[in-house]
Amino acid sequence: MVNQDDDPDGRRQLEQAIGELGEERPEKASRAMVALALMDDTPAQEQRQWLERAERLLAGSGDAAARAAFTVNKLSCLASRGDPGVWAELDALPRLGPEPILFETARGLYNGGEAAALLGHDDRARRLAHEACQLGLQLESDILTGYARGTLFHTSWRQGHWDAAQAEQDALRSDYPDLVTVQWEDKLIAGATAVARGDLVQGLESLTDIVRSGTSRHVLWEAAAWIARVRLTQDDPEASWALLERPLAQMGATDHWAAGHPLIPVVVRTALSLGNTGTARDVTASAETATADCDTPAAHAALHTARGLLASGAARVAHFEQALTARQAIARPYDTALAMEDCADALSDASPDKAVDLLHRALATYEGLRAEWDAGRCTHALRRLGAIRPQPRGRAGYGNKLSPRELQVARYLARGATNKEIAQALFLSPRTVEQHVHKVLRKLDVARANVPGVILSPGNDGPDSGHGGSG
Repeated sequence: MVNQDDDPDGRRQLEQAIGELGEERPEKASRAMVALALMDDTPAQEQRQWLERAERLLAGSGDAAARAAFTVNKLSCLASRGDPGVWAELDALPRLGPEPILFETARGLYNGGEAAALLGHDDRARRLAHEACQLGLQLESDILTGYARGTLFHTSWRQGHWDAAQAEQDALRSDYPDLVTVQWEDKLIAGATAVARGDLVQGLESLTDIVRSGTSRHVLWEAAAWIARVRLTQDDPEASWALLERPLAQMGATDHWAAGHPLIPVVVRTALSLGNTGTARDVTASAETATADCDTPAAHAALHTARGLLASGAARVAHFEQALTARQAIARPYDTALAMEDCADALSDASPDKAVDLLHRALATYEGLRAEWDAGRCTHALRRLGAIRPQPRGRAGYGNKLSPRELQVARYLARGATNKEIAQALFLSPRTVEQHVHKVLRKLDVARANVPGVILSPGNDGPDSGHGGSG
C-alpha cells in the first residue's frame, strides 16, 4: 500500500499490524516498524524510535534474512538523511549468498542510489542503481529492476541528457506500467522539461497534478518548487507562497531538509518578495541546523543561494559564487546555469563585464538544453545590461521567412498559447508579442487556429523554415 500505491491508509495498517504481531512474531513486527520509519512523513525523532524498537526485537533472532532486511532499512533511513558514513556500509553489503540476502542487498543499493540522487551525488547514485538493477535482473524482481532504472533515468535528466532521459523513461513506462512511484517521477520530469522549454500551460498542469496527489514527498516538493518559480517570474509571490506553505510545514515537521533542498531558495525568494525577511532567515537557519553534519552537496549549494539572497554587497557576491562552485561540482548543467544567473545579478553593478560573461555562459547552457523559457529570461537580463542591442532600422531582415524570434512565437501559437502566456514565457512585453504574432500570421498566411498545421508539419522545425504564404 505504501511503496507501490502511495495509499495514505498504509500507515494505519502498519501500526495495527505491529499491535497484532507484538513480540510473538518479532521479525514481521520489526519489518512493520522499519516500514513506518522509512515513510516520508515520519519525523526524524520518531524514525529513530521505530528503528531502535525494531533492533531490540531482532536482538535474539536467528533469522538471517530478517536481520539483513533490518540492516538495509536502517541504512536506507541514514542515507535519506545524508549520514556521511552510510556509503561505506552500503558498499560492504554482501554481493554473494542466498537469494533472500541478495534481495535485501539489491534493495539497499536501490534505496542508497535514490538517496544519493536526492542529495546531489549523481555518480554514486548511478553506480548504486546500476548494481541494484543487475541484481534485480538476476533475482527476476521486476519491482527492484524498474525502480533502479527509474533512478538511472532521473540522474540522466539531472545531468543534462534531457532527450535521452525521456527515451529511457518511455521504455521504462512500457516495461513496468504498474510502478506508481516511477510514474510520478516521470510526470515530474515531463512537467519540469515542459516549463523549461516554454510550454508553461502543459508543464504547470503536470506539476500541479503532482502537488494535488499527495505522492512521495521529494517528488511533490520538487514539483512545488518549479511551480513557485514560475509564479515568482509572473510577479505573483502570493500565489507562490500559498503553494509553498504546506511543503514548508512538512519539511519543518519531519526535518527532511536534505531531500527538500529544491524548495529552500524559492521559499527564501518568495518570503523576501513579500517582505517577510524574518521568515526567510528562519527557514535558512532551520535548514542549516538540520543539514550541518549531512553529506548533502545539493542542500549545501541551496543554502549558499539562500544566504546570498539574504546578504548584500560583497557578501552577496561571495555566497552566490560559493553556490556556483558547489553546483559546478555536482555537475548538473541546468542548476549550474541558474547559479550563474544569480552571480550575474549580484555582479551587474560592480562588475558588469563579469556579469555579461556569466549570462552568456548560462544562455549557452539553456540553448543546449532547448530551455526556451530560461533562455528568454537570460536574454532579457543581457538586454538590460546593454549586451544585446535592438536591430538597427533598415538592416536587412528575413523577408517572408520567419526570424528566429518569430519562429519561437509561432511554436507557442502552435501549442495554443495566448499572447499573455507567450509574453511570460519569452520575457517580452505584450505589445511586442502582439507585433510578432501579427508578422507570423502574415508571413504564414494563415489564421491563428491553423498555425499548428503549418509549424508542426514535417520539415518546419528550423529557424529558416518560415513560409512566404500558404500556396
